[in-house]
Amino acid sequence: TRLTTHLHSLPILSISAIDGFAIGGGAELTTSTDMVALSRRSKIQFVHAQRGASMGWGGGRRLVKKVGRSRALRMLLLGECVLGEEEAKSATYADAVASEGETALDAAMRLIVNPILDLPCAKSIRAIKSAVSSADGDRDVLDYIDGTLQSNNLALRGERESFLSVWGGDTNVEQIRKAKERLKDKTKTT
Repeated sequence: TRLTTHLHSLPILSISAIDGFAIGGGAELTTSTDMVALSRRSKIQFVHAQRGASMGWGGGRRLVKKVGRSRALRMLLLGECVLGEEEAKSATYADAVASEGETALDAAMRLIVNPILDLPCAKSIRAIKSAVSSADGDRDVLDYIDGTLQSNNLALRGERESFLSVWGGDTNVEQIRKAKERLKDKTKTT
């Protein structure tokens, strides 16, 4: 939680550029950046429920902010995916989608980074990021308590407690074992 919250709270813009699959923790990491760029072949999927787990890095809270409560529940419980090809038409998750044959990084540079770099004042960019983070409730969500960095945000604390209640439990361990077996079987047949 600390790393993803720090990433989300950076005074500069952060961008996820996804060319392949961002599954589970990788999907959760995409919620930690300010913007997301996808290639046409990319896929983002939260598989926590299928693994008997829950989000533990603040991704649930950020996902709800990004896509709304109903879609977040569909993505988290039913495994609804974000596909780059579909985002090219709807742009409901991604901030930039690559053109055919273009990488997500190239799209991020062309559609996000270069236009921002053309702005006249870096201080202005940081001030805007800070103002948006404050309005969004994402600023100052970490505190040092008893010498350790902890969240003072109840939503982050609740998500962490939910995660800890299932991570490493019988269902979680069994589902991970089954996923490993399926992957092993799949690699044997190819």
